[in-house]
This record gives sequence, C-alpha cells and structure tokens, in this order.
Amino acid sequence: TKDLTGELQVDTVVRIWRELISSSCKIQRDFTVAVCAPEKSVGYWDLARGHFGSSVSMSLHRSSKLVLEMIGQSSDIIGVMPMPKHEEDDPWWIHLRSANNKYPVVVGRLPFLSKKNFFEDLEAVIIASFPSEESVNDHTWILSESSTRVSYDWVNQKIIKSGLKGKMLCSSLRKDETYFFIIEVEGFYYENHSKVEKLHEALEYSIRTSVIGNFPV
Repeated sequence: TKDLTGELQVDTVVRIWRELISSSCKIQRDFTVAVCAPEKSVGYWDLARGHFGSSVSMSLHRSSKLVLEMIGQSSDIIGVMPMPKHEEDDPWWIHLRSANNKYPVVVGRLPFLSKKNFFEDLEAVIIASFPSEESVNDHTWILSESSTRVSYDWVNQKIIKSGLKGKMLCSSLRKDETYFFIIEVEGFYYENHSKVEKLHEALEYSIRTSVIGNFPV
C-alpha cells in the first residue's frame, strides 16, 4: 500500500485555513467581494477566490470607479484591486483617503504568502471601508499629493529623514500637473502619527499626505 504518512504542503494548509476563517467570518457578518479586473479577469478572480475561499459571494467588474463606489456605499463589500503601477493614466488609488474620512482604505495585499498554484503571476490589494487591525508585522501605505514632480531618490531620502523605513512604490502625474505617489513603509502607522507628520513636512511640495491603509506581511 502507498505510504500516506507525509506532511501536508504549506500551501494546502493555508488553503484549508482560509476556508475555515472565511466561513467563520460569514457566520459573524455576511460580506461579498467585488473584484476589479480591467484585464486578466481570470487571474484576479483566481487570486481573490484563493484568498477568500469558495463560500464567499464574488462579483467581477472592469470599472475601478464602480468598485470604489460600491465599497463607499456598504461596509459589507470588500474590494480586490490590481496592484498600483508606475505612471498609470487613470490610477484608482489616488481616490483613497484616510479611514477617518470613511473612504476605502487598503487592508491587505495578495497573494498573502505564496504565488504558487495561481492562474497568473499577479498581485493585488484588498480595500474596505473600515481600517485593519495591527498585527505583529505590518506595512503602511501613505499617499502624497504634490504640487510638483519629484524623483524616487528624493522621496526615499525624505523617508529616511523622517525616521521611517520604506520606499516610494509608484507615482502618477495628472493632467493638471498634480503629482501623486504612494510610499510603503514598515510598521503600523495612523494618520496623525508623529513620523507621518514629520514625513509630510519633509516632503516640501506636498499638498496632502494621508495614510491610506495598513496590512500584514
């Protein structure tokens, strides 16, 4: 007979754990997942299904604006959005604000552990109308709106100056010459944290600096 005493693979254990957590969450509070996929819809759907499990209701949408509106109207809807890219023409992430203002915020990043067993090699983020809770190991996204275009190296130097550890993740120059960029830093920071305020001061051309989410890594 075949020996069946071997250990389960980590990916298998994670999938089982996801199904259990997702089912227990639905018992406490029913929720649905809106997947935004302007392209590669099968890949993003697979990524979301792998994270939230088979029992969660999901819908697929091409419009990021629609998904943001859906989340803004109901705390029972969670969004899965494509990972922000450098110099996007119409980036969805510039519409995020602090959770204090009841805008959607980033609460997770996908895939959480491994990229194995997914249809495509994609990354995405989870957004919701409520903030995430602090864990043992988190990252924070900070959105800056600047009156002028600045370089990655300049921003990264300002991050160090403010006492944070991180880097500029992506950016987008709008038609009105407003420059938006995301900074990802290690740790869990909130809107009025002294280091976030120090970062805003260091970014000399910044019109607004907002914490737009935290997530475990």
